[in-house]
Amino acid sequence: MRSERLRFRRLAPRQVRRIARRIAGGLLAAVIVGVVAISGDARPLRAQEPPTLQPPRPGPNADTAPALPDTGETLGERLDRSDGVIRPPEGVAPDMRVPPKNPEAGSTMPVIPPPGTPGGDRSVQPK
Repeated sequence: MRSERLRFRRLAPRQVRRIARRIAGGLLAAVIVGVVAISGDARPLRAQEPPTLQPPRPGPNADTAPALPDTGETLGERLDRSDGVIRPPEGVAPDMRVPPKNPEAGSTMPVIPPPGTPGGDRSVQPK
């Protein structure tokens, strides 16, 4: 018998990259399969039942909270009488009151007119 010598042909760089991609893809698939197999949780997933909703429990101050006065008026009538402002009942959390902001607070800030308008810098051309 004659011994034959193996000959390897020279591969183009494009062929080498394609072979390397195939090998890398196979290795990635093997790693993913191995991780899934090792994870140990091979039970099929089942739908969980939604939690049962319970009615809210009254808080510790539920019995002592003041009730809103029932005047027999509709909300529209109450808003007309109070000029559209809904005020809480008197004596309910007076420390939560926030005074209104000063309407004159912004009057000291100068207004700079945009370029190209009367009073503005006419040498600047807007893009």
